[in-house]
Amino acid sequence: MKISVYSMIVPCCILLLMSGCSGGAPEFSEKLTPVTGTVTVNGKPTPGVAVTFTPEAGTSGTGGHAVTDAQGKYQVLHRTDQAGIQPGKYLVTFSKITQKDGTPIPEGKGLADVDWKQGIPPQYSEPGNSKIRAEIAETPASIDFELKF
Repeated sequence: MKISVYSMIVPCCILLLMSGCSGGAPEFSEKLTPVTGTVTVNGKPTPGVAVTFTPEAGTSGTGGHAVTDAQGKYQVLHRTDQAGIQPGKYLVTFSKITQKDGTPIPEGKGLADVDWKQGIPPQYSEPGNSKIRAEIAETPASIDFELKF
């Protein structure tokens, strides 16, 4: 069987084009507003709290997420892992998953591996129950949340 040079070049060119189109973060051109703050529970800064900003009707985009550090501070990240979210109105929910005894889930373990609990009550953790809202303008925002339970 005789193979022509052209029959080898075309597949190679296709492979080169495909490899140039994959990998890396997708381009995102919308302006994001930086959002930071502190989460406290009963007056104390709380580490390991997941904070989720879900867009409400009329707000474009997909919202953002953050996890509080040892001082309870957070910085919202867009789904592209860039800092910030689009301006608009958001429902805010909080979550802190721990083992049943309140200790952190060990490194390398998943929820299926441990006996776990949600450490934040439903009035803050469930979207259908949360009454916490945030309005993000086009200027950087610092929003502190005080959870009481």
